[in-house]
Amino acid sequence: MSYSGDTLGGDLIGEEAVGAMLTAGLSTMTDLKIEILHLHHAEDAVITELRLASTHTADFDGIPA
Repeated sequence: MSYSGDTLGGDLIGEEAVGAMLTAGLSTMTDLKIEILHLHHAEDAVITELRLASTHTADFDGIPA
């Protein structure tokens, strides 16, 4: 499992690292809506492009609420 991005600490590799980021981030949001934009798959990988929309209710990763 991995996360690739310019935010939220940059690239993360491993279930523990990605899980910790998701747990911390989702705990600062209410009324979360997730829209799947694209799914890409190969023999050994699935890539999901998505859009998250929510109310940011607490500081996270240096971003104030």
